Amino acid sequence: KVSHGVAMSAARWLEGLMPFHDAAIAAGHYGGHRIDQRGDQTNTDAADQTDADRAQLKASQVWTYGARLGNSPGGFPVLAEFAAWARASGICVIAVPASFLGREDYARRASEAEFYKSLASRVQATGIPFVGDPYDFMYPNDWFFNTDYHLLRSARTAHTQRLAKTLGEPPRRSCVTS
Repeated sequence: KVSHGVAMSAARWLEGLMPFHDAAIAAGHYGGHRIDQRGDQTNTDAADQTDADRAQLKASQVWTYGARLGNSPGGFPVLAEFAAWARASGICVIAVPASFLGREDYARRASEAEFYKSLASRVQATGIPFVGDPYDFMYPNDWFFNTDYHLLRSARTAHTQRLAKTLGEPPRRSCVTS
């Protein structure tokens, strides 16, 4: 297959079809051993945080997506291909902002502010509806377990409620059907 002018060798294509032999994760915070019957991560209450978890969260970096993207198309052309495939396959895809540790730099730095302000239009240009404002899904430190993406259980509940409100009833109203 050729994607964006890059051909994939037959050897690489066959490698992608081979079974993935990765050891099962049986220790640590993340893995199947820490998923409940609903598919939620367990052991992520504030009381479960260790000093190492708090230190890891405190050390998390300020991301510079806007500066790194600049005028580059980034992964948006690939996203557009996926959107076309999904639409042709009758699949509804709706993009929403990720839960994210809020930092002043995301509003203060011009390149980052522009990135977050333009994210919805960039995604929508791929053919995928984007619902929500990224800044509304940037949360304070005390909502996170050990990284700038992993919410505490209590925060996941609040985030899910915010997400449901943002999507509205019914969520499929945002789908592009043709």
